[in-house]
Amino acid sequence: MSHHHDFYSGMQVVTNRPQNTDYSVKVWDVSRAVDTASEVAAGTSVVEAVAEYHAPRNIVTALTTCAYETNLLYQGSEDLCVRVWDLRQSSATVPAIHLTGYVYFPLCLDRQQQDGEYLLASGTKGFNSVGCGVMVWDMRNTAKPLFEFKGPSQDVTGVQFSKSSRPGKSHLIYSVCKDGSFMVWDSKRLEQVGCYRFEGNKLLSCLSVLHSSEGDADAEEVAVGAMDGSVSILSVAADGDNSEYIVRPIVSTKVTVEAD
Repeated sequence: MSHHHDFYSGMQVVTNRPQNTDYSVKVWDVSRAVDTASEVAAGTSVVEAVAEYHAPRNIVTALTTCAYETNLLYQGSEDLCVRVWDLRQSSATVPAIHLTGYVYFPLCLDRQQQDGEYLLASGTKGFNSVGCGVMVWDMRNTAKPLFEFKGPSQDVTGVQFSKSSRPGKSHLIYSVCKDGSFMVWDSKRLEQVGCYRFEGNKLLSCLSVLHSSEGDADAEEVAVGAMDGSVSILSVAADGDNSEYIVRPIVSTKVTVEAD
């Protein structure tokens, strides 16, 4: 199974009857789906999962992979943990790695492996500044979290490492929160180094690091989505001595989906 053809999806069906609850993570091979697309459209064929992982009370809340570890799938769960599954196994009930220590469950995950670091960042659910934050793990020593950034007052709904390869920037972590804040964290200095707050406490739902800003090699652009359907592009650039990062909006637009 080639890694770049894999599609990962956490599947859970929660009902009032425990026997009907599916606490599984399933993996599909997209190349097989393409091969049988016409049959699937006609209802004559079904693409089955190539791998499936189960654990008790494993209600899936987040998924991510790492380009440098094509055999591992990272999965957050409502039972206050992160499970790491070995994709070389077609089924399992015990994860390869089990990360615990959450007050509230992880809502988003991102994995980084560069500059000799093997970090996993997770944004957590919370309420009134309790539980919500960014918890970071060193995957070489998972006995306890490496550190935890606190500051958000509501759910952290998106987290991602900087994609920049420039010195002094690859260790940055970006996060968005339901309290309307976009925050920049430094995993070397273990502190917040930048922040932008949207007006009206906009409920932010996701983010995606794009690329360096055109004409500014030191700036990085980040797309931020909100629950009102808006998408904003932010520019993140270091100040003169790289001690703080200036975040400014570039553009914002409302996405409208029309019903058929």
